[in-house]
Formats: sequence, C-alpha cells, structure tokens
Amino acid sequence: MIMKTLSLVIILGIISITSIFALLQFNETNSTIEEIDLQVLKNTEYDNSNWTIFTSEKKPMTDERLKNWSENSKLTWNDFTGNSPSNPQNHAYTYTIIDYSHSIESLPMQECKFTFTKVDTQAFMVSFNSWSIKQSISLLNHEQGHFDIAKIHAQKLEQFLEQQLGKEIECVPISVSNDKTTRMEIVAKEITENIFQSLENEWYEMDTNYDEDTQVGTSLLKQEEWDKIINSKLENLVLK
Repeated sequence: MIMKTLSLVIILGIISITSIFALLQFNETNSTIEEIDLQVLKNTEYDNSNWTIFTSEKKPMTDERLKNWSENSKLTWNDFTGNSPSNPQNHAYTYTIIDYSHSIESLPMQECKFTFTKVDTQAFMVSFNSWSIKQSISLLNHEQGHFDIAKIHAQKLEQFLEQQLGKEIECVPISVSNDKTTRMEIVAKEITENIFQSLENEWYEMDTNYDEDTQVGTSLLKQEEWDKIINSKLENLVLK
C-alpha cells in the first residue's frame, strides 16, 4: 500500500490595494524544502503579479521567521523584520502564506486508484518579508486583519479539501508515467490546485476591499466595521 504526503504553499502579500504574487518553479531534488522555501520567499520581488503555488514532499513551516496564526498570539511589531522598499507606498506591509498538506493512499485491489486520507492547512506571516516604517496600535490592528483574512481562507480551503477524503480517485493513464506514485501525485496536485483556484479570487477580493474600505486602516470607523466582519468569519470558520 502506497502512502504519500505532499505540501502546497500559497503566498499572498498585501501593500494597500496592491497585492504581490510570484509564480515560481524549482527542482525539488536539488535541495530541501526548508532551503527552497526561505530562499524563494527572500528573493521575491514586491512588484510581481502572480500567485505563488508550489509543492513539496516535506512540510516547510519550521523556521522561526514564519509566524503561525494563533488565536492567542497576535502580531507584534517585532514580527516585522523585513526591509522596506526605497519608496514605500504605505506604512506597513504584511506578507502571508497559506500552507497546505495532504496524505494520499493507494486503494488495494485496484490497478491505480487512490484516496485522500488527511488534509491540513495553516496560515503564516513571513517576518523577513514583512516590514513597517511607522508603528501604532491602530496600524498593527489593521495588519492583523490581513493575517486573519489569510487564516479565514486557509480554513475555507481545508473545508473544501475535506470533501475529498475517502473518495475513490482514478490515477492518470499509464501512458503518462509507469510509476504508480507519480500517477497518483499528478491527479492529487491537479485537484488541490483547482480547489485553491476556486478560492483565489475570493481571497484577493476580500483583501482588496479591506484596504480600500478602511483606507489602509486610516478610517477608524470603517476599520471597526471590518474588525467585526473578520471576527465573525473567524468565529464561524476557525474558532467554532
């Protein structure tokens, strides 16, 4: 019986209504996922305009420079350790990641079928790519909102992925690969990426509206309204 664990990482960084995304490719056999993750994130430019999605066989999020979302551990200014660009448009920048992992298992007595056996998602803030040039309680609260929005969509992603648990799924044809594990992985990756893409626009739209409506946190009345919206979604999706 073949069991396989994969990880999917999705990155969303926010500067006001300008979001950064980067589509990156790499050879998994050349270095460990920890080395790849941190090198790739560190080299990401702030003016890219694509999503970052990549997979690995090892869970990446073990570095202290990556802050895991927790109800009991809010952002502090000490978490913003990155360098600001030369001409920043805003006073702070929060770089967030959704990390996803799953396990798949081949089904016995089948030529090539498998099922998802476990899924997990987490939201992280990347400290070395997050920065501030001005610090205040209200601004920190606004940046926490971006982190919370990432967590909301991480939880939504997990709920969609949980619908795949136990389903009997066909591998790609043997003409694609003679390796059974590879044939399973190709389909599993396609399924997970398609599920994420269904949430992609929603995540982007919520983050964009958040910045526009609150004027990047400077409209205290609108910020209070958004705090209630975000807290309500957290309670329904994450804290229930």
